[in-house]
Amino acid sequence: MNTFIMKKIPIVFLLISFCFQAFAQVGGIKSGSDKNSTSPKNTSSESKDGSGCLTDACGAACGSGCFNFIIDYAILGSVKLHKSIMAKRPEIPEVLSIELMPHIGFASPSSSLIIPRIRGNWGLFSTDFRYTNMMDFSHADSIEFYNTLDWQILELNMVVTNPVTFRVGTGIMKEFYSSQIFIEHFLGLDITSADRQYLGNAEFRIAKDYSTGATPRIEGNLRFNYRILKTNNLNGYAMAGAIFQNYYGETNVWTMQTGLYFNFH
Repeated sequence: MNTFIMKKIPIVFLLISFCFQAFAQVGGIKSGSDKNSTSPKNTSSESKDGSGCLTDACGAACGSGCFNFIIDYAILGSVKLHKSIMAKRPEIPEVLSIELMPHIGFASPSSSLIIPRIRGNWGLFSTDFRYTNMMDFSHADSIEFYNTLDWQILELNMVVTNPVTFRVGTGIMKEFYSSQIFIEHFLGLDITSADRQYLGNAEFRIAKDYSTGATPRIEGNLRFNYRILKTNNLNGYAMAGAIFQNYYGETNVWTMQTGLYFNFH
């Protein structure tokens, strides 16, 4: 019996530690936000000696070179890639589609999340909205809320094949508590079975406050989807997954998530 108790003690301490941290989720996030709001802002200044591309001549040369590069490679290359992706529509109809993701989550032991999301896809390009409402029920007399709106203004579907889609994006994260807006970067990987019966998603987000150097949020998101509905223009899935989030380098939030996923194409 003594040996059994000794083996269980580390597990008990681990659970107590986890629960203590989880009870302070929303409060910890808001504390980090308050610290960031009062942090001194970084200001940039031009070089005093006028070196580099600060001179008019060098600035003009740099501007002309960058403009030509964008026209010749970025824009024309994007148009070509977009057309090649759209040509895959007969075999991959999702290249022109709207995705609806009504998701919910639970962060043990006292927080719940509502995570509705919508994304539009058009060949190379996507745009993605997500609203997160985190509710902390650890206080007996009140509920604490922490809400964000994530808009990946532009996502580029760099790889689109029958089993794999890889995308990168940049947009904003609006934190309602502080009324601040941060730049957010995104990586996403979708892997599907040949018959579209199974779909896996792996995503990474990082939001930065470049004026203070803080990282309001880092997120890893894993989801598994099983198709439960199929028509000519719709695939419907049941979803289960997990989310890890770190806010301001101080507060970790582990969330189990579930919900539905619909792709209209």
